[in-house]
Amino acid sequence: MVNYRSHMVGPFVPTASSRIQSVFFALCKAVDTPVSLGSWLRFKYGEHEQLANMDLDPRWYSDSASSIGKWQFRCDYLVTSYLSKYKGLKTGINTKEVAISKFKRAEEACHETNLRIRMKSVEATQRWAPVLYLAQRKIADILGDCDVTLSSCGWGPGSTFTLSRRRATLVDKLREKHISVTPSALKYAQVAIGQDLHWCKARGIDADGPCTLLPDEFKIIPGNKITTVPKNAKTDRVIAQEPTANIFLQKAFGKVIRQRLQRVGINLNDQTVNQRLASLGWALDLTTVDLSAASDTISRDLVFDLLPIQWASILDELRSPYFYLNGNWERYSKFSSMGNGFTFELESLIFYGLSWACCSYLGLSSEHLSVYGDDIIIPSAAYPLLMEVFSHC
Repeated sequence: MVNYRSHMVGPFVPTASSRIQSVFFALCKAVDTPVSLGSWLRFKYGEHEQLANMDLDPRWYSDSASSIGKWQFRCDYLVTSYLSKYKGLKTGINTKEVAISKFKRAEEACHETNLRIRMKSVEATQRWAPVLYLAQRKIADILGDCDVTLSSCGWGPGSTFTLSRRRATLVDKLREKHISVTPSALKYAQVAIGQDLHWCKARGIDADGPCTLLPDEFKIIPGNKITTVPKNAKTDRVIAQEPTANIFLQKAFGKVIRQRLQRVGINLNDQTVNQRLASLGWALDLTTVDLSAASDTISRDLVFDLLPIQWASILDELRSPYFYLNGNWERYSKFSSMGNGFTFELESLIFYGLSWACCSYLGLSSEHLSVYGDDIIIPSAAYPLLMEVFSHC
């Protein structure tokens, strides 16, 4: 038992709310482990950067396989992560700078992957050809024909390259004076808007039937704009604000990919499947894989390598090929970023295809294989091969 008496009395941290302090104090006292005591002391005495950087390794728990060991690890994990998103922590960490640095490192990784895929070295081709071939076939079967209709298009709730969150209402997007769009997506935007007479009339275009909008209705821009939003005490989250027309078109393809994944049992509308399988992982010999910077490390050439050429080409035309950061335009090495209307569905499709291919190659059942974004549940026997394939890809 940890002696809290000498540590839990005294003045509270002056910068934190009394309610947060009281709750965190009660949590640490209830858990009553050396980790919880250390967490409380760091919080109490303002060592917030140390608190934010506290990390646990299950291997520290010698009896981690037992129910007692699992309980202690879960409780310690709860304590160390409880305040991770609390804005009152004064860590001194420039979270925006950390996020941008990670974004740039991911771009470098994608650049290297693009080169590796283009080179098609004999060793890499021989090593990965069977798994990648199976993944290509599976993804092609899932996607089927590229017959996406414009009726599937839609709006996201957030801002765009040319519309701030305050002005990004549906009316603002429909009636934006010059709708922002990338050059390759312009032809699709002209047709999509021209087929909607109500939208045309809202823009002052008196059309009696389907039409094609003139280019002066649009603002042509090279790509999207990088910004950050709060994530936790250690880093922000990088997102990209897409051109207004691009996000409208991207949502259609995201919706269709989501529907076609559901045909093979991958329901991106329901995360409880993954949660249930994770809870049964020990009994069913499953491994949970939660990737870091997953959407930021899907390179452009990987998409063209795994998807049917018709799908890869049209998604390529609708994505943003460049990003705007710190006053400069730079070309993406990744295929699409967070903020793109189909990134979540595309990464789920690719991770499922590669995971399924690993199981198939090893002769393992994929009955309990499940994917939700970068959260993957896979038979433990397939995990080593999956990591090798992911490292290559």
